[in-house]
Amino acid sequence: EKPSKHHIKICKGTACHLNDTSKIAELAENKCNCSDTTVEKTLCLGCCDCAPAFEIDGKIYKGDEAKSVIDTL
Repeated sequence: EKPSKHHIKICKGTACHLNDTSKIAELAENKCNCSDTTVEKTLCLGCCDCAPAFEIDGKIYKGDEAKSVIDTL
């Protein structure tokens, strides 16, 4: 199977959960539900200080930053 063009990891660790990743996670899952993007939930990205954290194509983003990057995909 050919790898996706974009890969989004959504942190579901405690700090990110408490800072409500679910809204941006829903956006990612709904908007990027296509063959060129993979959305994956993970337990911790190790970036609790910038929660909620998302990894998009290998780079870590905070919540609002992630939202704008997801909008451009």
